[in-house]
Amino acid sequence: MVAEVERTAPALGTALKQAVPLAATDSEVTLRMPAGMQAASLERRRGEVEAIFEKVFGRPMRLVVVQGAEAGRDEATAAPSAGSIAEVERAERAARSAEVRAKARTHPNIQEAARILGGDVKDVEEL
Repeated sequence: MVAEVERTAPALGTALKQAVPLAATDSEVTLRMPAGMQAASLERRRGEVEAIFEKVFGRPMRLVVVQGAEAGRDEATAAPSAGSIAEVERAERAARSAEVRAKARTHPNIQEAARILGGDVKDVEEL
């Protein structure tokens, strides 16, 4: 669904990636968005999003946007919950990056170079 929105309207796709899905029924999709420019853009272009949803689902779909933190929760102390696509993508990138750094640190050729040079691997930077 987000991929279709992103293909049709890239800026809206980027905004939707910031949303956390809360609920979906036969006639509506409810998302939580952090307050800000992307939420305002999504509200302003709601008709476009709903038209794309209708095309994807094959029936009219209403978009409901809830802004801010979950009801009754303080954003600063909120426990992790289902995340947005953007949060998931960031976590996946961080995990891949950590894996690459770990492999580089333990690679036999790197270890041999550090031994020959009398050094140590302190940091690994991805290019």
